[in-house]
Amino acid sequence: MKSPVPTSYHELQTEAVTYHKFRLERALDGIVDYCWSIRNTAQEPQSTPDIHIPDGMMEVVFILEGTYEKKEVGTASSQTKQVVESCVIGLQTESHFVKGLGMMWMLGIKFTPFGFARLFGHRVYASKNEQVALPDFGAKWLCELQDRLAELTCIASISQAISAALLQALRSGEAPDSLKFSADCLTTILSRKGCLSVEELSARHYKSVRQIQRYFREHFDASPKEFINITRFKNLYQESIVRNHLPHQFLDYGYFDQAHFIHDFRRRTGVAPSQAIQADFLMKNRIAAVNLGH
Repeated sequence: MKSPVPTSYHELQTEAVTYHKFRLERALDGIVDYCWSIRNTAQEPQSTPDIHIPDGMMEVVFILEGTYEKKEVGTASSQTKQVVESCVIGLQTESHFVKGLGMMWMLGIKFTPFGFARLFGHRVYASKNEQVALPDFGAKWLCELQDRLAELTCIASISQAISAALLQALRSGEAPDSLKFSADCLTTILSRKGCLSVEELSARHYKSVRQIQRYFREHFDASPKEFINITRFKNLYQESIVRNHLPHQFLDYGYFDQAHFIHDFRRRTGVAPSQAIQADFLMKNRIAAVNLGH
């Protein structure tokens, strides 16, 4: 049988770093948003960190070689965490700077909230804004998948191995109706680019605000308002900074005024909007531009 190839593929190549973004086979649409691979052949630590903007996804990161540092953006008191082993990263509500510490090879799977809840159920709880070491997460098949991936080199083979493992894991159980409903609400939030209220979401889907909030807490360990805020800023960032121009239409994204927008932008990126299109920040934006630029 011919090996399936990624349905979409993007590459970022610098002198020492190769970054691939790829999708899995269509049967996993709605479960996985995309996967990524990064290799760094340089011995020295990365001079400029990459900024990671929250995207509303959960993630499994396989560290097959090397290590990296992670620090929350906009908080001078935040400690730098060194990540040395593969882990599961729950929903992130704050941006981070990430810096490789030398030669490195990592693979990641970006799960949709529906896909993460469908596969891991109760493990959603306590993962929000946390990273859980793979052996402690309680999904043995992820550890087995890591061993398999360590033997592979090309993106097509990696995509095939990830797809096969996920499809096997999905064979048991069925998604409850409340999870399917919550996924429909998330689809609405994405289609509106986060520019709606929870009350509008309630009216559109014929459920009370309290019911929607309960479902979101039950399946995603987060409120619909948190997903709205993350989606709103992600789209504003994607449609401005990723395309290298100032975000002038911030009122269209639900901000009350310019001061509200500037405060939120600085909190999420560490810089004012006018600084975000300058060369030193754009160096931090390279991988975000690939991930958010689709």
